[in-house]
Amino acid sequence: MAIAERAAGDVMIIAVAGDLTADSRLGVGLRDAVRHLLQLGHRKVVLDLVGTAHLDSTGLGEIVHAYASTRNRGGTLKLLHPGRRIKELLAITKLNSVLECYDDEADLLAAFSSGPD
Repeated sequence: MAIAERAAGDVMIIAVAGDLTADSRLGVGLRDAVRHLLQLGHRKVVLDLVGTAHLDSTGLGEIVHAYASTRNRGGTLKLLHPGRRIKELLAITKLNSVLECYDDEADLLAAFSSGPD
């Protein structure tokens, strides 16, 4: 379980490696990472879930919290590399209508560049 941050221009990418479940402490680390970036003034945030295979209601809650925190600060949060199971969960909960998901980093960065963000 690990969280790593990197910049791609003015977009901050938080790479999540591990399961976002009630049994993991990864959710707390994710919340802290998002809070830290927002405090530093970053408003374009990406959660890269390429290393996350499992997500339960607790993990989903952490993603929703990250989204809400970012929006409340005038920012945008997008998801990168959500796996099939995560996409299915987002569809079941209808969060796929709120959270933008991308499978390609270049497409995601282009979406930030072309949007009002």
